Amino acid sequence: MKDQSSLLRTSLKANAIFSVICAAVLITNSDAIASLIGLGSKAFYLTLGVGLALFASRLFYLAGAKSISAINALVASISDGIWVLGSVLVVAVYHGELSDKGLVIILGVAVCVAAFGILQARGILNLFQSASEPGLYRICLKIRAEAKYTDIWDIVSNLAGIARYVKGLESSEVSDGNANKVGAIRRCRDTSGKQWREVCTTRTEGEFLELKFLCEDKGFPFPMTEMLGSWHLTPMGENETSIDIIWEMKPKSQLLMVLFLPIMASKIASDFPDVVAKMEADAQRLGAGLPLETKPATSNRQLISGFC
Repeated sequence: MKDQSSLLRTSLKANAIFSVICAAVLITNSDAIASLIGLGSKAFYLTLGVGLALFASRLFYLAGAKSISAINALVASISDGIWVLGSVLVVAVYHGELSDKGLVIILGVAVCVAAFGILQARGILNLFQSASEPGLYRICLKIRAEAKYTDIWDIVSNLAGIARYVKGLESSEVSDGNANKVGAIRRCRDTSGKQWREVCTTRTEGEFLELKFLCEDKGFPFPMTEMLGSWHLTPMGENETSIDIIWEMKPKSQLLMVLFLPIMASKIASDFPDVVAKMEADAQRLGAGLPLETKPATSNRQLISGFC
């Protein structure tokens, strides 16, 4: 199976090596660099070198992590962009004070840094690229819940009930169709006032639920031309269920997705274990023949979760 993180890891490592080289030159030759460029002091270039060394160590850590962090890679790419922008501003403002060699050095380094940032951005997109279709991006979170899969299914398949569990979702209701059938339309509204609709496209009892976001609706709040969300339940034992929660989407802008996907993935990883923990608590009550409480019970148990 192709490693979708290879481009991002390679780009981060190359960026780190380049940063280490620049840091070493700046730290060991700060006085000479100040004279060569014609602007700045020895202390400035020494401090810059130390900062680059710390930046490089962070890049090496990110590149070598078992599970690479898209949001941290995005921060690294934004840092590269800030460097490039700063270099352009320095050249524009202090052009008259820079030596010819200084101008070449500043612009040359900026070009290299820009190249690393672009490669890292491409690598971030590759992390989420779906194997099934070019231009389709995918985020999948796998969580294990301590509840019988049929009870979890009763919670997940209740289309109108999702607002009970998702923080920031103010309301959810079935506006059209039979709530238990393909074709049912769910209308959601979040606490900021954004609204959207989803139609149930696939429903396999006890196993799989897929919803298509109606991106063509006027005022659809997400930057997508296509978007799907699905839940896949797998029994792992009498009272344990593995849950795959999957989002698939086609963007209006590839550039926008470099920012959107890491932020979305980070928020999903932060919020959805709590969502499933609440569902788990309700499923356990259903399994025990107890009525649901007015509000879902909170759980301090750490659910096993990770991207799939």
